[in-house]
Amino acid sequence: MALFEHHVEMEVVSGPGLLRAVLRLRPSGALLGIEIVTIVFVDFLLLRNWHTQSLLERGLRLFIVLSGLVAMVKLLSGSEEIIEIDSSTLKITKEILGWNRTTEYPIDRCSDFQARAEEGHVGGLQCRVGRWKTIKFADYLSEEQAEEVIAALQDALPDIAEKLLPSMDITKHWTMLRLSD
Repeated sequence: MALFEHHVEMEVVSGPGLLRAVLRLRPSGALLGIEIVTIVFVDFLLLRNWHTQSLLERGLRLFIVLSGLVAMVKLLSGSEEIIEIDSSTLKITKEILGWNRTTEYPIDRCSDFQARAEEGHVGGLQCRVGRWKTIKFADYLSEEQAEEVIAALQDALPDIAEKLLPSMDITKHWTMLRLSD
């Protein structure tokens, strides 16, 4: 239902040896309206008997109200995610409520960069780091937008794309023992 889905504005920029995708989350107006009504209703229910409650109940109810308000401010402020790929690193920067969190992964340890296609999830990207760790990012990207990022990677950095994208050559994962030699 498009009325309740978040919208992601995406800007893909490529330069010499660099691909940069900037994703800005724009929350759904219908979801914001439902959240505001819910917060006001819950606030009314929780705070109407404030004077008869114990200190523990007051603290718990205050925590619930403040948590709802912080969640709404987070949605209203939007969030931004920047994905940068160059010849040496895959860098993911997430900005939420004005705070940045940057994670870097060496390109030589990354593989299987692809659109995420999980049951019950709309899209996003994922990449395997090392043998066992899979990182998931760009959660609100649609499948078409994820494919656009992958196509831009293939155009801007073909040698990096060859290493990052899943290969259909199954022989590169096999080791020949050559026991008869």
